[in-house]
Amino acid sequence: TDTAPVPIKAAAMTFADAWEDFRKQMSTAANSKWSPATLKQSTARMLNHVALTDLWDMPVARVTGTAIKNALADVRQKQPKLAPKIIQLIGQVLAWVTSEAGLPNNQARMLKAELKAVEKPVVFEKLPAITDATGLGNLLRAIENSSLYLTTRIALLLQAYTAQRSGEVAGARWCEFAFQDDGKVVWTIPRARMKVSDWNKKPYDQVLTLPLSVANLIKRLPKETDYLFAPRHGDADHITV
Repeated sequence: TDTAPVPIKAAAMTFADAWEDFRKQMSTAANSKWSPATLKQSTARMLNHVALTDLWDMPVARVTGTAIKNALADVRQKQPKLAPKIIQLIGQVLAWVTSEAGLPNNQARMLKAELKAVEKPVVFEKLPAITDATGLGNLLRAIENSSLYLTTRIALLLQAYTAQRSGEVAGARWCEFAFQDDGKVVWTIPRARMKVSDWNKKPYDQVLTLPLSVANLIKRLPKETDYLFAPRHGDADHITV
């Protein structure tokens, strides 16, 4: 059977070109699903695990499942839990090329389906959630009495009290917090910073009214940057927890 011709734009584009265009799109889109933290994490994964392989300079029209497996052979062996995430990221890039440049098919998604059919799934270890008051109290006391830096301690306490994702807590900005006259603080997490699988089901920001104990923790933080939890060293905008 005849194969569909590859459009000129896709034929001339390398995977590195495709990644850069996709990255710019995700960083500038008004309703991007990627938070700044996700963008940094995805960029690090690409540069650390894909940029040094033959896949990086390969024309996207020549990318095959075998080429992706070869590029990620070391990661699949040494970091089997990370490999599926990188394959998924490659699939997102190729999906963008399929849509924007007319690539006939998405080899990463075909590879993902192939591996799912022939390999056992990687089992991610999940730590048990703390659901009893005694366990939660012990956790909070352990954080409060730890030798961690003030910003890290307060970030962990804010996460424990609000049950928000690590990225949403660590990336919190001062402009998201409204300090009220009664001492309480209202935290509005923009929808663009939340990990939402279906934007139609949650087309609104997350609004949390923090109790006085948590509000007092927030007030202890110095306002040195736009972010609550600025790192002590390095160029990052905020810490990671």
